[in-house]
Amino acid sequence: MSPFCSFWMLLSLCLRRIAAWQHLPSLDLLPGSSSPSHFRRAPVALLRARAAAMTTQSAAHQTERADVVLYTARSSFPAFNGWKLTILLEELSIPYKISLLDLDKREHKQEWFLAINPNGRIPAIVDYTATPPVSVFESGAIMLYLAEKYQRFIGDPSHPTQRWDVIQWLFFQCSGVGPIQGQAHAFLRYVPERLPYAIERFQGETRRLYEVVNERLGKCTYIAGDHYCIADMALYPWLEYHQWAGVSVADLPHLQRWLEEVRQRPAVERARKLSMEGKDIDTLLAKAADIQKVVEGSTLDKTDKTKTY
Repeated sequence: MSPFCSFWMLLSLCLRRIAAWQHLPSLDLLPGSSSPSHFRRAPVALLRARAAAMTTQSAAHQTERADVVLYTARSSFPAFNGWKLTILLEELSIPYKISLLDLDKREHKQEWFLAINPNGRIPAIVDYTATPPVSVFESGAIMLYLAEKYQRFIGDPSHPTQRWDVIQWLFFQCSGVGPIQGQAHAFLRYVPERLPYAIERFQGETRRLYEVVNERLGKCTYIAGDHYCIADMALYPWLEYHQWAGVSVADLPHLQRWLEEVRQRPAVERARKLSMEGKDIDTLLAKAADIQKVVEGSTLDKTDKTKTY
């Protein structure tokens, strides 16, 4: 290898290490290198992000270098998709850092974050253990990425049917419980106009999905079988805050049993403190009117009239 190539390899390695320590994407100086085709490289545009981002981190993972940076929300209202990723990162017990975006100030719509997630939503991650670093958005995709990377909470690899049990229940949350209960939240708690049909429609469908979960949990300990998995982590924040959707689980004993078991896990409790501090359900219900005003004025999507489509 020529001295010139050796110099560039050494410089590239140093820059990657500096990027990881500072939680910024690395500059890839090696010709011909590329990220995996199914994930996007962490964009250099992140270098223009604020130098001192508002961050927090679990005391259990206060390390000099973070393997993963999780972008999630600082908001008046509960951000369940960020919470479920915090649960997974705590369960994995890997070095990670949380960067909080202020949804009330629409930081998730700023150019630097759109370079990570073009959809302008939390959560998203940048994985600095990959070369070059990889960014992943959409909560279900992130959970699959991390579970498969570390081979945990995804089922026994020697039994493919277990893996698909996990994946199908993960997708059940991502395509069913999350969107439907999210609409129940919107029409009950956030939208300024009172629309009884929309509230009843989405509360009723949320309740139906809860009944599916309850029936499943009457047959097995956890949602995908006898082992705790990423699908349990994905479902838990939404079902734990069922009152925010105005839906009762009083007559769903298997779901209540499961909620209690998941709630008692140390990693889940640590994640709750990180993601939901000051947003316990009683506090949210007491502040519901104030939260509605904040959401109405700042985070409800509005068409950008300067753009043409």
